[in-house]
Amino acid sequence: MSQRVGDQWLDTLGKQAAPYAPPQADAAFFRGLLASPYVRRIREAAGLRGGERVLEAGCGGGKLSVALALLGCRVTALDYSHEMVQNALALKRQAEQFGGTLALEGVQGNVEGLGLPSGQFDLVFNEGVVEHWLDDGERLAVLREMVRVTKDGGTVLVIVPNTAHVLRGWWRLTRYPGYRCPPMTRYTARKLRAELAAAGCRDVQSDGFEPCNAFSQWPNRWPLRKLTGVLNRLLPQPKWLRERLGVNLVAWGRKPG
Repeated sequence: MSQRVGDQWLDTLGKQAAPYAPPQADAAFFRGLLASPYVRRIREAAGLRGGERVLEAGCGGGKLSVALALLGCRVTALDYSHEMVQNALALKRQAEQFGGTLALEGVQGNVEGLGLPSGQFDLVFNEGVVEHWLDDGERLAVLREMVRVTKDGGTVLVIVPNTAHVLRGWWRLTRYPGYRCPPMTRYTARKLRAELAAAGCRDVQSDGFEPCNAFSQWPNRWPLRKLTGVLNRLLPQPKWLRERLGVNLVAWGRKPG
């Protein structure tokens, strides 16, 4: 990240680091992580079979990096924050108690200039990162840097908050923790697809995650979580609804070659 955006995040982490701290995870935690729709979408979009080189360019607490390492990928977990890199490595050590030795390295780095050779990763992705560049040119430069280090024919995938969500006003008013962070770009699925295409990706696709969860996201109460879990299983959720009401959006594309 640029110093401006990176320092904003370091300030945020100083105030609310708990969500990124490594949990006291047991085997059930890692089974649930591997079954999550986020991991499933990444795996399917990139066609992961095990052995692929993967970069998470902004790993935060490292859950997704660890999940992909558990699936047999060779993962580089990169973050601007030294503390986040250490958290990711701590989670890796916990996972190794259940899944054996993992091919995961932690690197402190800058998403704007990764300092890595071009064309070496089969998959480059992040979650909750690129939306914090408010300037269109700066944000596009971040995406192009992700494309640069991807192999020809490899996948670039980005997950962002659905900041055009119909409940965004309520979440801001009630101080939903997901909005207690540096300012964010207003993203729709269409905008996310367009930016990946502008960064050089082809065959760009998008989706959203579990739209019913929006109604239990905040306030986060057990009865609401139980209800939305049932609704997620029973109600039809077409793609247009997932992209409109999903709390998070995802888009992915291929690097030409």
